[in-house]
Parts: sequence; C-alpha cells; structure tokens
Amino acid sequence: MKGKLIYGMTILFAMLCIGLSTCQKIKKLFMLVKEIVDSYGGNQGLIK
Repeated sequence: MKGKLIYGMTILFAMLCIGLSTCQKIKKLFMLVKEIVDSYGGNQGLIK
C-alpha cells in the first residue's frame, strides 16, 4: 500500500513538472477546445 502511495505521488509530481513546463501550450489548447465545444454544444445548452 505504501509503495502505491509513493508511486502515485511520484507520478503526480512528474505530471506537475511537465504541466508547469507546458502550461501555456495546454492553456491555449484548452481555450481552443472550449471555443469548439461552445460553438457546437453551447448552442444546444449541453454545456454551461
């Protein structure tokens, strides 16, 4: 159990480091996806 916890924490830490370095790219991608979703799903009121 303790091994899984350490393993999980290591993955989270690695993801955080990767996320920080690519934060701007992910933000731009997320905004693009959000615009696409809003244009398709927003009209039907599926996503608020």
